[in-house]
Amino acid sequence: MRVIEVDGRLAGALRVVLVSEHSRLADVRTVMVDPSLARRGIAVAALRALADALLRDGPLHRLQAESYGSNEAARRTFLAAGFRLDGVRRRAWWRDGQWHDGLLFGLVAEDLD
Repeated sequence: MRVIEVDGRLAGALRVVLVSEHSRLADVRTVMVDPSLARRGIAVAALRALADALLRDGPLHRLQAESYGSNEAARRTFLAAGFRLDGVRRRAWWRDGQWHDGLLFGLVAEDLD
């Protein structure tokens, strides 16, 4: 878990899970920002800082994430942070009585150059 701070105040958190040490691959599993601070680019800045720390300066080769296809805010955030849409897992998640697509996002070290 990585804490997000704004002006010395807790603003949210990111949770990253190592998927493969051998392939140097991790999932971004959680992106949380205090709703009172939404739409200020905080999540985008936090994801970019995370990518710099783990891909440019750190041990990883790839970060990946998945969101519901209907989550437009997540889609905008990951794309703005430099992730690419890698694919769609059609009807992958059962939620609220219906199937939802999963959007797969990826960012590799070379994307940062």
